[in-house]
Amino acid sequence: MIITVTLNPAVDRYLFLDELSWDKTNVVRDKKVICGGKGINVSYYLSLLKQKNIASGFLFVDDEKIFKQQINNSYTEVDFLTVKGKTRENLKINSQNQLLEINDNNFVTNDDRLNFLCYYEKYCRKGNIIVLSGSLPDGCDRSDYTKLIKKAKENDCTVILDTSKNALLNSWQYADVIKPNKEEFFELTGIEWNKMSKEKMKNYFFDKYLTVVSLGEEGSLFIKGDTVYKVEPLPVQVCSPVSAGDSMVAAIAYGLHNKMSLQEMIKLAAALSSLVISKDYLIDFENKLVNLMKQVAVKEI
Repeated sequence: MIITVTLNPAVDRYLFLDELSWDKTNVVRDKKVICGGKGINVSYYLSLLKQKNIASGFLFVDDEKIFKQQINNSYTEVDFLTVKGKTRENLKINSQNQLLEINDNNFVTNDDRLNFLCYYEKYCRKGNIIVLSGSLPDGCDRSDYTKLIKKAKENDCTVILDTSKNALLNSWQYADVIKPNKEEFFELTGIEWNKMSKEKMKNYFFDKYLTVVSLGEEGSLFIKGDTVYKVEPLPVQVCSPVSAGDSMVAAIAYGLHNKMSLQEMIKLAAALSSLVISKDYLIDFENKLVNLMKQVAVKEI
């Protein structure tokens, strides 16, 4: 089973503008409210792939109902630990395919975090794939992801970690799969992604199953041991870059669960992340995904 963990859920309020200017009144063309958080997004994309999964983590009692309504579907089972309080609200302003994000943070008590460490143990079963995604709420310790990973690994789970800042720096070495962006990759290795070689990589990530580096408009890297694969961006019309990385994580979890070859997993991850940033991607989703997978070129560098 695939379990996604979101410790820092959010109510994301999106405003879509034709143009954003600091010196005049901006007019909203469209808006929407989405219950999110990186692990929740991963569960959503797994459901698009028709992959059963369990979404867990924290929910806040004031917003529990709307989250469960949005997350729950025939492929995603909802099983969060509900705590007191209201969920943080993030503002996302999209203008001309550029995104301005203004994010708040949640707060959990020390009892909340200790209760979740116990709550989570039921998912630490041999063969499970556990996806730990997103930032940590205030009140958590920066080593909490390390504790969650170690508990899972003690029980023969595979762990995918997608986080940033101190949470990443403290925990990346314990996970099986990590997904830094290019800035985070440099923080971890001191290596510019476009100056990599097998010689430089041999001391990094060698024992990991996979390291995936998001490069934005420049595509992505997939590193297994000291072998590096480069995937160029696919020719899609970008509507919104939101959650491209989360869809990539979903594809990797799907590939591991279904025992796909590395090459096929890379193609699925690249195609899915490209598809979800395009306009009307839900229309004829499966055929579009298959066609994009055929266009993915995986090159060893």
